[in-house]
Amino acid sequence: MIFDILFEGTTINECLEARTYLPREVIIIDKCGTYGSTHNIKKLKNCHHIKNLKIKKLEVDNFLVETVTPLLRPDAKILSEIKIPISYIYLDEIIVINDIKYKIPYSKYDIATSNYLSLEEKFSLNKAITQNSHQCNEIIDIVGLENIQKYFNTKPYVYPRYGMKEISEQLSRLNAFTNISYCLSDIQIEEDDNKKYFTYNNEKVYFKKYVERKEKEKYYFKVLVSKKQLLPRNSIVKYLRKDVTALSVDEVSKAVPVGYKIFTFWSNKKFMIQDIENISQNDIYSEIEYEGYNEIYK
Repeated sequence: MIFDILFEGTTINECLEARTYLPREVIIIDKCGTYGSTHNIKKLKNCHHIKNLKIKKLEVDNFLVETVTPLLRPDAKILSEIKIPISYIYLDEIIVINDIKYKIPYSKYDIATSNYLSLEEKFSLNKAITQNSHQCNEIIDIVGLENIQKYFNTKPYVYPRYGMKEISEQLSRLNAFTNISYCLSDIQIEEDDNKKYFTYNNEKVYFKKYVERKEKEKYYFKVLVSKKQLLPRNSIVKYLRKDVTALSVDEVSKAVPVGYKIFTFWSNKKFMIQDIENISQNDIYSEIEYEGYNEIYK
């Protein structure tokens, strides 16, 4: 068996990039042994693209974590390509300034119940959304009125119920229909008479060109598992002056054990949890950190 291209990686963007090598014969490998960027703690240890994994506490281990930044808009073009319905969790947007959390309003109810907008600002924001006038609160200006208008009456971010890997799985199914093959195994590349190959199921698989996983922008991740609602429920939290973003999801996500919540923090700079949130270690059941990377979804 001979392939033209051996392509490494099954994240969302990698699944899309692999298509650019068609109509040549392509086989995709993922040494983590699963599709996508969402892994359990056992698989995480085997992911070669994850660096400096540190398990600080592990009283609970049946949860999934993201190894790339999971910021996904509901109107991302990639989602329209997936024909099989995926169940999403719709996420609020929270920004944090001087340790104060502000929920960005994406509905008339959110505007009416906002605890930081004055009556005049609530009226002004409603008017701005319907009539494109602009005289709003400074918090709204930070987020951008155009984003609130764009996602009004919906939510600004979504997260697949089974994690970002669910999108990779669907894209991989679509890729298979285009005659792209897959091998999810920690294979070893060898050489025989100047021909490179790997062995899978006792069969030698030869290839002409190896497209290795590209180096991407490094991000630092910290994951906390707790029974306590440490951050606003099912939301993206942006610590603007700390350059840190967090994903907060509860057991409505299948990545989370029943009765628990997962909080994933990431930044392109090193950071300490205690510098952004006052969280007691007594409230933490599991805590891990590692270096992943950034992906932008269009």
